[in-house]
Amino acid sequence: MDRHKLTKGDFNTGEFERLGEKGEDTQGLPALARRANSKKSPAIPSWVRFSTGLLIGAALLWPAGVQAYSVKVSEPVVNLRAGPAINQTKVGEAKAGTTMEVLAEQGDWLKIRLPSGQEAWVAGWLVEKDFSGEFVVTAPMAGGINIRTGPGTNYSILARTESNVSYPILGAAGKWLKIRLANGAEGWVAAWLTDKRTLELKDFSTPTPPRAVVPVVAKIYLRALPQEDSAILATIQSNTVLTYLESRQGWHKVSLPGPVIGWVDGNETKIYNRTVPFEMSPNYWLSRDTWAIREYPIGFIKEALVNLRQGPGTGYALAGRLTRGTSFKIYESAGEWYRIVTDDGRAGWLAGWLTGSKTSPRLREAIYQRKSTFEKSLVLRGNFGGPAVIKELDDGRALAVYLGSTQGYPALLDVNSEEVDALHLTQLGLLVRLKERAYYQVARNTASEIVINFSGLVESVSAGVVGDRRVITFQTRGYVEPEARVIPGQNALSVTFPGVAFSGKLVQPKDQVIKNLVARRDAGGVTFDLSFEGRIGWAPAGAAGTGAAQEAAAAQGGSLNAGFVPGAGGSSLSVASGTPSRPPIPGGPSMAGSSTGLAGAQSPAAPASGLSLSAGSYLLRRSANQVVLEMLPRGLKGKIILLDPGHGGPDPGAKGPTGLLEKIPNLEIALRLKALLEKEGALVIMTRSTDSSSLADNRAEYWHERVVDELLNRSLLADRNRADLLLSIHNNANDSQDKGGTATYFAPSSFNLDRSQYLAALVQEELVRGLGRQDNGVKQAEFFVLKNTTVPSALAEVVFVSNPQEEVLLRDPVFLDRVAGSLGRALKRYFGE
Repeated sequence: MDRHKLTKGDFNTGEFERLGEKGEDTQGLPALARRANSKKSPAIPSWVRFSTGLLIGAALLWPAGVQAYSVKVSEPVVNLRAGPAINQTKVGEAKAGTTMEVLAEQGDWLKIRLPSGQEAWVAGWLVEKDFSGEFVVTAPMAGGINIRTGPGTNYSILARTESNVSYPILGAAGKWLKIRLANGAEGWVAAWLTDKRTLELKDFSTPTPPRAVVPVVAKIYLRALPQEDSAILATIQSNTVLTYLESRQGWHKVSLPGPVIGWVDGNETKIYNRTVPFEMSPNYWLSRDTWAIREYPIGFIKEALVNLRQGPGTGYALAGRLTRGTSFKIYESAGEWYRIVTDDGRAGWLAGWLTGSKTSPRLREAIYQRKSTFEKSLVLRGNFGGPAVIKELDDGRALAVYLGSTQGYPALLDVNSEEVDALHLTQLGLLVRLKERAYYQVARNTASEIVINFSGLVESVSAGVVGDRRVITFQTRGYVEPEARVIPGQNALSVTFPGVAFSGKLVQPKDQVIKNLVARRDAGGVTFDLSFEGRIGWAPAGAAGTGAAQEAAAAQGGSLNAGFVPGAGGSSLSVASGTPSRPPIPGGPSMAGSSTGLAGAQSPAAPASGLSLSAGSYLLRRSANQVVLEMLPRGLKGKIILLDPGHGGPDPGAKGPTGLLEKIPNLEIALRLKALLEKEGALVIMTRSTDSSSLADNRAEYWHERVVDELLNRSLLADRNRADLLLSIHNNANDSQDKGGTATYFAPSSFNLDRSQYLAALVQEELVRGLGRQDNGVKQAEFFVLKNTTVPSALAEVVFVSNPQEEVLLRDPVFLDRVAGSLGRALKRYFGE
């Protein structure tokens, strides 16, 4: 392949002259040619043919000065240097296919910016112009313009352009552009007869089709929440058509006539577009880890009457008969037999020689699959005619896979998983809607299969102080789920990003407390170690005790709980340990001896021969393309705490033997706890302060269709208000009135899992000590309100409203005071007092 070395002259503006390219049929329109005004070596021919994505070698497309454009590495590996010369210091490498933004030009060298943000210089002859997402559009003219087999009028005519049709640019040579046709063929057009533009988000715009859901098993259950243990609202038979509303976490939200609205399991259903016959609709498939849109070939019966059989052969029993003209979708083949489904739901096998073919879509299937929490892939299969154009749009919030034409119907599948929001199939290709800027690698891009792998990337790390907190900020791309841990025996904290790469800047802190940042990479991901000045970690016995929960964690090598203590001599960092399992519960005082305030929040001091931990706290916050580690000062003062009195308004919760509704003591306890916390200087946010829901709309008759929005709103209130923790307050119930006692829950999928587990342990310990009821332990449960927030969270089931004795207690203001005092002491201990 001839190679053209990029020089500054390639980007100068040429003169504009009205020239007709000799022999080129312009259908009577004037040809506007651009004369290159650059000096080129005699060894370089007047045109140079480039492969897909190659560097443009002509001035006609680029005005004077550096315009916005990108280049791709064309060699296996190229060196990145500190300056525009080979003798400059090497500052890194870039692999083949890496796309880089050009910032400046100097001779044959380009100053570039990598996707990670790193800036460097690269030799222009080692990179190629990136045409990804660039198109030509021909003016509306009778017959179009010639598409030739090569870059010149001496090449034969391959085809003619269609009016106002976009053709992706594959390369350039002189005044000619290499393009791809809709059928996958490649040809050349005169650049002066076309307009060049870039792929835009609006190119993938299409109305959202109304969709229906049908069961694929004998019966399914309509549930109140998108989870298997949720209440059943209705039983749905296989022939029922449901209206599709949305998808979330492997479940579909649907409505029945009535209306009755709830959630059905995606594994037990399929979706199709209601605006076209079932046979012509895209099929949607969804499970916990896989989301797919499939377009199947469509056939028809060409004989007067054809047998439909139960298997692929005449030896199988009849499943029915189909008449001439009946349309069907072909789901699979076995030899000359097709497994089909008609638009009225009849299914079976047909002899292929008795059928005809209507259409065969270019895109057969688009599958987004979660391989693990940190690895996902998007696979497209079909007959594309050539490699696709893959381009980021909407400032990185969308990824377009341009196929030219899909020859199918529009489809929209909600994914709501990690960084991917939805898959949107249009006439031009597939648009992947993203929740944040993704990090991906194109593993395969051929005429029959496209594979895009998604993972995580940390682009930069920096340290600083925000208000009374020290923060470490990680700028990221893609979905990440870090964990923070103490480094045993050192004054250091590690933050591990499993399955994540690191490429970018590590900004060393200028701080009296945070001394150093170090990145460690291994096959499992990347870990950032933070070391601190001063004595961090274990404090001598006799310092402020922290109770059995932290003592138990210390013995088990728990995770770091970092904070700093302002003082006259400056700031010094202190740490305490979380607990990986609920600590032993010491013998607590009887209910009569319990305090209703927050005094005495510490447990008895550790033995004189042992060590206890000084207290504090930390948490991780995640937002779009950013994770922040916050190290908090000790104490409740200034902490933002979200209290969630369970249920409320049209949702009463459980009901006691004498009619006490659970929502009432839940709120009474939360209001009492709020007052105690505010006395200590905390800022308390309530999901509800009266007998109401957390949403303005309070329609009791439609509560079942609003319950998910209600619970999700409670979770998101914590994130929106940057709360330091969420505590949900409930009371339990059981069919057996003998069941009683106290339990506290955390969600095993919590983003701040170690903090949530530690919080639950403290809450359980203080409730059992303060109330004297049966200890039912710390438990794990994927409660909706817990798993959909990123802040540390726990849910307390104080006692059983269904137990007659405990129902009486829940009517007693003194008991409610003691509950609030116990919860307050747990939170005070959590924040280090």
